[in-house]
Amino acid sequence: MACIVEFSGKPGVGKTLACNKLIGKSLNTLPNSRIKGLLSNERRLSSLAMKAISLVCSAGLHYSRLAVILQQMSDAMPDHGRLRLLKSFWNAVYLDFQLWRSVRNHDIVIMDQGFTQLCWANLGAGNEEKIKSLLLTLYAPYISHRLVLVYLEAHDRIFDNNLKLRRDLVTNDLYRFDYLNEDALIEMIDAISSKRNFSLVNIINDVSGEINILPIMSRL
Repeated sequence: MACIVEFSGKPGVGKTLACNKLIGKSLNTLPNSRIKGLLSNERRLSSLAMKAISLVCSAGLHYSRLAVILQQMSDAMPDHGRLRLLKSFWNAVYLDFQLWRSVRNHDIVIMDQGFTQLCWANLGAGNEEKIKSLLLTLYAPYISHRLVLVYLEAHDRIFDNNLKLRRDLVTNDLYRFDYLNEDALIEMIDAISSKRNFSLVNIINDVSGEINILPIMSRL
């Protein structure tokens, strides 16, 4: 079964950079493994038509699953607004479809953002248990796969410099940094920590900009 590696961390810590570094290292050191990277910037660049196709295909293949996901999201995000709910649902469906395709044809699938990051971004006061249930539902079809969750932190200097390059976050007052705290993430991850083939790795993007991915490589 494929190994799924998902990065989590605050915007600006270097998740995509670390993901690309891991993909490159894996391709060099594991030449006999089929490796697939699912990057968030590629999802943003994907056309609406491609996302629509994913939604239609997913509905045809897993209609009941999508209905459960939408209902759980609605229950967990009653105060988030309809537009945000639809965007989160669409992103979840698109990611699920891409992950479902990737694990069928690859040995290692690496995501700079996945289900855990999506749920963390929608975590708020009072909906913790519902978000945990949503996370379990999203990962349910992949229970037989090895799952490596990587939490990435960054030195303050790295974090501040990266945020300056992310004008979408600097100007978006709807982005709730207050809820993106480490304790809330760890509590949410506990919901899936009892499952088999699960491991959590903590790494740091230090002041020199170096990211040590060897603790992740040892789990592939």
